[in-house]
Amino acid sequence: VTHFKNTVGTLLTTINHLGTLSAAATATSVRRAAGYGRLQPADEIDWGDVRASLFAAQISMGDAWSGAFQAYRGEPPIGGSKIDYQKMRQRAFSAEALQIEGNTLATAVDVIGSVVTLGRVPTNMLQFEDAFFKTIANNMELYRLAYKEAVRQNKNTDVKEMAGFIADYVYNPPKTHTQQAETLAKYVTLQSDLGTYGKIGQRAARMPGLRWFVPFFKTPLNAIKYVGDHTPIGIWFGDTHKMLQKGGADADVARARIAVGSTASLVAMSFAIGGLVTGGGPENPSLRNARRRNGWQPYSIKVGNTYYSLAGLEPFSSVLMLIGDASDLITAGHASDREVGEMITAVIAAVGYSMTNKTMMQGFANLMDALR
Repeated sequence: VTHFKNTVGTLLTTINHLGTLSAAATATSVRRAAGYGRLQPADEIDWGDVRASLFAAQISMGDAWSGAFQAYRGEPPIGGSKIDYQKMRQRAFSAEALQIEGNTLATAVDVIGSVVTLGRVPTNMLQFEDAFFKTIANNMELYRLAYKEAVRQNKNTDVKEMAGFIADYVYNPPKTHTQQAETLAKYVTLQSDLGTYGKIGQRAARMPGLRWFVPFFKTPLNAIKYVGDHTPIGIWFGDTHKMLQKGGADADVARARIAVGSTASLVAMSFAIGGLVTGGGPENPSLRNARRRNGWQPYSIKVGNTYYSLAGLEPFSSVLMLIGDASDLITAGHASDREVGEMITAVIAAVGYSMTNKTMMQGFANLMDALR
């Protein structure tokens, strides 16, 4: 289940990046038609950026499979991992890690460790899946930046000259563009480097005993930040805020993120009010069970008469779950001051449930249940 969620979710974030570029290119086309295009075409996103990214995605399959197999062997071509404690817990269940001596006993411990961890195949496959999509996203951004540089240097007047320039540029890109491509690769796989406060929280999660309940910290936090980047919240916080401050093409992408995310949220809200996207359902257990008996399913999308769980669509499932919960509150008719307070509490609870009801946060959810 975890691997299915990881693969589908990362595929969606990769596709969403192309959708964001397309939205930014559409805005540029409208702006140019209205006579408000920028003096330097290289400083805005256009359809050439989209074509360059699509071309890179098409020709990157060989590199993607190669990078995935490298990551499976423990040599990922691009840094970052969903396993927060990879270095600390590398082969933790082994004679070497447990400092066990003696040939027979050490061999037995190594064999048992390999059996109970399924030969570490699940962990290695997580690296495999992420490296596959990171390689594609990395190449998409490199080709897009190469195209931009070709336009900036007026290499786009001759097709052969432009093709040669882009090939050389991708083969030996500047360090800043290499870093920018790797940043996008980590972003679409929810492995972005944490900021100051995120690192403080990560260190706290590494406390002895607590880390067994919170084996994944960076990924859920990045999922929350990803959601924020694609809403008006991004105007004031997060990566989208930083891109808006940079201006130029980065600002085009930032505005497209907010526009695409906000539009999708409005559409999802209309679906939720129409019963096509469900939340957690009534607070009353009897009413909720009565709905279940009639075929209703919480946190799902309704297609025809069948409900399909949102669980495999992370990070988008968090937004849809929250919208479903908000729809439940709206249709419940909360209006008084006391009920407004209850609504705020319920939304907070909905966020908590939406984030903890996932395989990567299941340990933390169990810890909260135990404390309660």
